[in-house]
Amino acid sequence: MMNLSILKDYYIKILNIKWNVLLYIKMIVFLDFLAVAIVIPLMQSYFKEANIDTKLYAYISSTYMISQLIGTLLSGYWVDFFNKRTILLLSFLSSCISYLMIIIGFHYQSGYIMLISRVIVGLFKQTYTVSTTIIAHERKDNEKLMSTELGHLSAIMTTAFIVSIYIIIIIIIFIIEISYQIRLVLY
Repeated sequence: MMNLSILKDYYIKILNIKWNVLLYIKMIVFLDFLAVAIVIPLMQSYFKEANIDTKLYAYISSTYMISQLIGTLLSGYWVDFFNKRTILLLSFLSSCISYLMIIIGFHYQSGYIMLISRVIVGLFKQTYTVSTTIIAHERKDNEKLMSTELGHLSAIMTTAFIVSIYIIIIIIIFIIEISYQIRLVLY
């Protein structure tokens, strides 16, 4: 009898660990896609404000797509040989560096810094790919749970894009309100 309760407690701990890992991954994916959905639509206006040529913007977009294709292949290779969580951390770190470089490029009005930042994010930011791999690995024993978790991940990604629209609208309303109040004070 004692052995069965020990086994039961052990399996409950294993299920909780897997559930916590998957919950953290889902939260991180939500935040990542929320940030992407807020920043990327505003990129073109940033380029216009920084007086960056539209040709360079087209090159940056094309280079990003090519580097993302190469990065997806590389991340699939890296996941087979390295720790999946380390690669996920590398993915988030590259996102941070890339967004920082976008800010620096915007400040110095340098399209080339922005080009380098988009190449970095294209090569190394494979959040969705690595997250899917981790979920598949954690739920490999139960195919139904795996498909449910992958469906949740897809729904979380879609929700992040929908929520980002509302956040952008709130930011725009806030900026309009502040600029209106500044005009009232100045005039």
